[in-house]
Amino acid sequence: MPIPLFSFPFDFGRPPDLAAARKAFEGSANDPGACYRYANALAANGQHPLAVEMFLAAADGGGDSAGEATLRAGVCMLYAGAFGEAALTLETASAALKERWDLQLFLGAALFHLGVVGRANTHWWAASRMHDTAAIRDVVNRFLSDDDHPERLALYPICIGKGIDVGCGNRKTHPDAIGIDLIPPGAKGTAGCVRGRCSVADVVASGDLPMFADDTLDYVVLRHNLEHYQDFIKAIQEWKRVLKPGGLIGMVVPDDERCDTIRLDPTHKHVFTQASLARAVKLIGGLRLLRLGPLLKEWSFLCVAKKAYPPGGDGGRFFDYEAAVAELEQRQVLQRARGYETAGDYKSSSECRLYARRRFPRRW
Repeated sequence: MPIPLFSFPFDFGRPPDLAAARKAFEGSANDPGACYRYANALAANGQHPLAVEMFLAAADGGGDSAGEATLRAGVCMLYAGAFGEAALTLETASAALKERWDLQLFLGAALFHLGVVGRANTHWWAASRMHDTAAIRDVVNRFLSDDDHPERLALYPICIGKGIDVGCGNRKTHPDAIGIDLIPPGAKGTAGCVRGRCSVADVVASGDLPMFADDTLDYVVLRHNLEHYQDFIKAIQEWKRVLKPGGLIGMVVPDDERCDTIRLDPTHKHVFTQASLARAVKLIGGLRLLRLGPLLKEWSFLCVAKKAYPPGGDGGRFFDYEAAVAELEQRQVLQRARGYETAGDYKSSSECRLYARRRFPRRW
């Protein structure tokens, strides 16, 4: 299950003479810079637990190297097997260093060991976009499966009740969703990522859904489908029609602000940015945006909207998208913890439970 994390070395500098490094540190113990240099010396010599203490002390001292010290503390925690603490520390560092490919790589590794594989893949994908190497591409190719794909898992929490997966192709977002696709069930796709793969559609249709009455579905989800409609406004209006008041639409869309989406696939009829899709949703009316933001770096973004209640309605169910994602991730972490316990690895299990307590305190 674990990936060979330590095949990705971190450059702490050339291993110096530790005695000399310690003496220099003790001579200026109140200097965060001296603490930072000693921490690097410890890490370069493989003394990761002590290096963690020194890096965190350097970070607490502030200064220009505080973010870098936090990152390096997280890497040392990971090397020491404390991947729960590592994930929490690297998440803190990401606020200042989110464009660092090495932070994305090591944070993904920590999350993978915690069982949060979808978010791990998000960070590994980002690392590959920032620093395209064969080694990083290998990690992405090995673990970016349909089940653990970030675009699927971003929509999974809204699949509650009865709903449809439009353009499902060969894989549904949720196993209980009603699959909608132009390709009949069992037939193979002929283009894009579904080429040669068998459709799992339950209903052969496109954007028009006369088989569903008004106000009957709890959710509509789609991945990389909206851009294929000549009249995408009409398609969204149709999906809104079949939704119950309070029902949810979740869309993953190629991000034309970050990549040339027409060049990616000549069958695309439209291009979208977050701003342009938000304007379209507002123009259609009767939908309230719950979530709009980037998903995979330089590739896709997520839009989640809720169908409004008619005037005089009671407002219906409250849906907190971020809380739903947190609940899913907590279940993943605790499932991984139980797996470690079954294997007799109680140290790794305790790392998972530590992360769950601190990352999801309201749900613990």
